[in-house]
Amino acid sequence: MQPGASFQNQWQLVTVIPDLRAKVISAEWLPGTLHLNLGLRVPVDQVQLQIIHAGAAIGHQLWKARAGEQQLEIPDDARKLSIFVVDRAGDSVAQLHLGSIYECYGKAKSGAEELQRARIDLAGGESDTVEFKPFLAQKDVKELEFVKTVIAFANTYGGRIYVGANDDGILQGETELCRILQSIAVKLWPNRSPDSRAWFERK
Repeated sequence: MQPGASFQNQWQLVTVIPDLRAKVISAEWLPGTLHLNLGLRVPVDQVQLQIIHAGAAIGHQLWKARAGEQQLEIPDDARKLSIFVVDRAGDSVAQLHLGSIYECYGKAKSGAEELQRARIDLAGGESDTVEFKPFLAQKDVKELEFVKTVIAFANTYGGRIYVGANDDGILQGETELCRILQSIAVKLWPNRSPDSRAWFERK
């Protein structure tokens, strides 16, 4: 500090009481959509939801605030979101800022982070901690390779194995998964009718 500088509230005890009238419980920003969960301790007619879209042609939106989960449309050209719950006097009683698409807050955080990490891993290719493995049927020649990878990760720094992905990170899809499951069903229940195997495939 500069010599002679003054301090606000010097020699005073300051108690800050948080505003508990509204709270953002969780938020998840996906392409074109904001999943928002609000907690309100005041009647809904006393507060309003305001969302500012930085970088978008439509700068902001006003919504009726309501408690619980809701899904709101967000312009595709938005680059950042600022979410405010505002009372009748114009004061912000709750706020949250999301810096980029796929960012999330609260209970939604872990699932979205995992999804984003998977996208990055699949695009970045295999490494010392990331491996791609195809769907495996019983007695597949790659079964031993899969087990070796699990053991290697367990004995070093850990890692992530994406099952159902080719060596280049391209996902094999549901069709290939159903084909593998059907071949397993035939081996497990060779005497079952085709209808039974079809039921297993659907499940």
